[in-house]
Amino acid sequence: MKLDNIVQRMWASLFPPTVPPARIVVYRTQPAPILPVSPAGSFLIGIAEKNRELVCALSWQLDRHLLIVGGTGCGKTTLIARLFIEEILKWQ
Repeated sequence: MKLDNIVQRMWASLFPPTVPPARIVVYRTQPAPILPVSPAGSFLIGIAEKNRELVCALSWQLDRHLLIVGGTGCGKTTLIARLFIEEILKWQ
């Protein structure tokens, strides 16, 4: 066995070939249905602890989809909560 083959095998055992990158597939779908909006331009987003309705008026710019990706504990849920809080505070 040649030295080159030995080195190649050792290298391959230390650093296995990487997994090929995932194939990205784009699906086109119909837009999301429009949320029911009250005359004041707000809609129900949840029920507060004391059975009060929590109403939030969102601007038309937020009528889009948002993808938040990250590892465990990096703050995805906190970011979503902060986005809602910022919008609620804008309308108070």
